Amino acid sequence: MSKSGIIINEKTYILGENITQHSMEARRSEERAARMLGGIGFICGAIFFAFGIGIIVLQKGFDVFSNLSFLVTPSTGMMFLCVALLIGCFLFENQTEIMRRIERIPKRTHGASVPELTDVSASQKKTDVIRFFEQGAIKSIESSFQIANKFGHSVVEPLHIFIGCMEEDVISILFARLG
Repeated sequence: MSKSGIIINEKTYILGENITQHSMEARRSEERAARMLGGIGFICGAIFFAFGIGIIVLQKGFDVFSNLSFLVTPSTGMMFLCVALLIGCFLFENQTEIMRRIERIPKRTHGASVPELTDVSASQKKTDVIRFFEQGAIKSIESSFQIANKFGHSVVEPLHIFIGCMEEDVISILFARLG
């Protein structure tokens, strides 16, 4: 089966993900799970940090922070601080991995021709352009799909996309200003 896409600077870009009800629900579930994991990790880290500092202060008083000797003596408070540090490292690594997966579409050079849709099924590495979309664009596409389904259409047409985009505040303001 041939796959259409464009080639820019020897990189192949395709719309690799079919937009179905299942894929929309899967994307929303992944986003919710990632937010929950980050939120729970942050809350746990903050609680462990607060408990660690609280236990150290209760055991040795506020003077312990002047000479930092509490850092080398084993205690329950230090255990809580170490767990908070580990959670912080996990959250940092998680955010770093998320940022590493983000790709950027290259800017067009001056005088470059407009890329045309071609058969890219033979290309080795393909980049799915859905990863470049902002949340509002993804919502508009999902809304377009739902509108097409609502009226019994098997294909999402430009009118469905236009109506789906109108639900996004920025786009509706833009068209209102255009008249």
